[in-house]
Amino acid sequence: MSEKMSVLHILHELHPSGAEMMIYNAYPYWKDVCNCSIMATGKIKGPFAGQLEQAGYETVWVPTEGTGKMSKVKHLISFWKYMRKHSYDIIHIHRESLAFEYALIAKITGSRHIVRTVHSTFAHTGIQRKIKAATRWIMRKTLQVSFVAISDGVAENEKQVFGNVCETTIYNWCNNQKFSFLSEQEKKQIKQEHQTTDKLVLVTVGNCGYVKNHELLLRAIALMKEKDRILYRHVGYAKGETEREEQLAKELGIQEQITFAGSTDPMPFLQEADVFLMTSIYEGLSIATLEAIFTGMNVLLAEAPGLTEFQGKGLENVDYFTSIPEKLSEKLDAYVKEYDEGKIRPSRAQRLVAEQLYDCEHQVEKYVMLYEKNQKRGNL
Repeated sequence: MSEKMSVLHILHELHPSGAEMMIYNAYPYWKDVCNCSIMATGKIKGPFAGQLEQAGYETVWVPTEGTGKMSKVKHLISFWKYMRKHSYDIIHIHRESLAFEYALIAKITGSRHIVRTVHSTFAHTGIQRKIKAATRWIMRKTLQVSFVAISDGVAENEKQVFGNVCETTIYNWCNNQKFSFLSEQEKKQIKQEHQTTDKLVLVTVGNCGYVKNHELLLRAIALMKEKDRILYRHVGYAKGETEREEQLAKELGIQEQITFAGSTDPMPFLQEADVFLMTSIYEGLSIATLEAIFTGMNVLLAEAPGLTEFQGKGLENVDYFTSIPEKLSEKLDAYVKEYDEGKIRPSRAQRLVAEQLYDCEHQVEKYVMLYEKNQKRGNL
């Protein structure tokens, strides 16, 4: 058996979301061919570090201390010292900020194979856009960095905004074994146990804040004709932002219909809910949305960059709304009527399509093939 590849994943703080969850779920599928280490580079190591270690990963921390430009300089010096002492077959950069500096230092200190995954649709303007375009060109052409997009939209955005042609697109994934299909009968039983069969149960998953745009949903519920038929659960937390949304719910008089569940396992909430919503202004390729899609449930998304990725994919329970409170309110009232008519139900066909497009094992295999391709390229 050939020796395993050593891979260093560079992230910011380690939280149970985004790239961290993808790496966590990937472990069983690349553990036999890759020895993966995860580097945290934020002010804290992050609360998810322990779970990543329990899964089988080594975690290291090169902290960013203080604020301002000097803190970045000190951090990059620390990163340079670390890279001089450690050798990896593949350096995989997930951070957007400092990605160029990490790639340059990795190259200078002897790392020949660098992969850079772009996780979102970035829309820099002015001089910042020119700088990002230039550094991406240098990374690709001079440092031989392999750029990967996590969706078709992200790949197109990189090309249009920065003139950056990604080498390949590898879709995001989730733990599709955990987020299993739930039949109509199973969902009915859960709702009977929770005494919510007379309600249309909505759920959102993720942190709170400006980009997630939960205020839109709260205002839409308040405008509904059938708002008394709605129960809304939110899974996730962001200090200060969640409290602000709780206060807004009180001001709108809908606080009794809303549960702010905090950071917890979303699966029990998806099992009870009839409709998953994502109101974001933009996303990369939303993992929370993928999790909902895999259960077969109805998914209602804003017509926003990243979320429109799921259009035209044959996912029959995925629908869209215009990001105006009045429009979303009308949509939700229509959903209440459809629920009463028995039309809001899970789709097994949606689950099967999702398995073809976003299966965790298959997507991880694509990364392993890219790592191997980089190694062979460097050995020519």
